[in-house]
Amino acid sequence: MTTAIGIAGFDKKFQEDADPWGTFANRDEANKRRAIERAMGSRIHGRVLELASGNGSNSRMILQHSLRLVACDGAPAAVALTRRELSDEPRAKVYECALPAELPVGRFDLVVAAEILYYLPPAKLARLARNFDRLLSPNGSLVLAHHHVRFADAASQPAGVHDRFTAMLPFSAQKQWTFRTGRWVVDRYQRAR
Repeated sequence: MTTAIGIAGFDKKFQEDADPWGTFANRDEANKRRAIERAMGSRIHGRVLELASGNGSNSRMILQHSLRLVACDGAPAAVALTRRELSDEPRAKVYECALPAELPVGRFDLVVAAEILYYLPPAKLARLARNFDRLLSPNGSLVLAHHHVRFADAASQPAGVHDRFTAMLPFSAQKQWTFRTGRWVVDRYQRAR
């Protein structure tokens, strides 16, 4: 069995290849990006947080639906790639932060987390969920996008990761929208006031 990948592993991947999963060019990744965009809805959100921005392949699209975007990743090479992708965008800030220990300060109207939750062991996933009480604004939205098929370097089972994570949140979150393919799912949740 392969060991779960951590920050050092992701950093190495992004140092060796700026797009190790083909997120800019792959048609399935483009479809997932469109599903994330649909999940965000048609309105412009105020302050938005993107967790695990990777190489920034979703960041510009997320920014188009935001007044301000804070993008973060734990891998320094990924942070550098996201900064390069958003270098011409004064409404975007990019930070290095290792989840769940380091999170940006303040509340966000929308949080987008794609391809990160199953890389966190259960205790870290629970800690991240607890932090959402101070992270997500009352009536804020949460968009989750993850594979649901098993793969070797995940720390936990991909199938059902959205349900497990939202069950750990310290507040009620109602699922409002979902789109599922044979490989991945995108869900939007609304925080109850």
